[in-house]
Amino acid sequence: MRKRIILSGLAVSVLMLGFLLTSAHAQVPDLSVWNGTWHRLNVRETGSNYDGARMNRDNQNSVIYLQIHDQIGPILNATLYLREDLNWVPVPIEMNFIGGAPLDFIFHVEFQSTDAIGTLFIGFAGQLSGRMVGGILRSTSFKSLGGYVWEQEAVESWARGLSITGNLISGPPPGVIVPVNGSSM
Repeated sequence: MRKRIILSGLAVSVLMLGFLLTSAHAQVPDLSVWNGTWHRLNVRETGSNYDGARMNRDNQNSVIYLQIHDQIGPILNATLYLREDLNWVPVPIEMNFIGGAPLDFIFHVEFQSTDAIGTLFIGFAGQLSGRMVGGILRSTSFKSLGGYVWEQEAVESWARGLSITGNLISGPPPGVIVPVNGSSM
């Protein structure tokens, strides 16, 4: 009898825990406060490059821009603007909500691109926090919590750790051309 009571208690506990975790995971806050915001991001990549003959250090620093467009369920649709030669190239991404509140949450991004030259993988988890004053988003903090960049071409390979920090800016920087509908997605 005692075994049956213990097993019943354990079964009820497992069911309750499953219910609580499922319910908590299903609740995604309204993140619309981020719609239309622009962020300047400082990117630091630290890693190695294999050039086909030997391993080399490969560290890079860059500035990119992030425009958040809208929320669909647990996803914030956004565009990264990366500098290539003299142009800003829009790259659509999805910021997948993990948990938190509208003004302080964690998310993850996974991106893959394949072209004639090779394949690029980027992945990171991040935290986005903001401060409202008078109902207006006045300041933000964007930081990666861990990430990677991995590239493979015919002869060369790269693997780098990724660190991103940034904050809110008032609009698109000079030279960034935003599509008419405001989204490159």
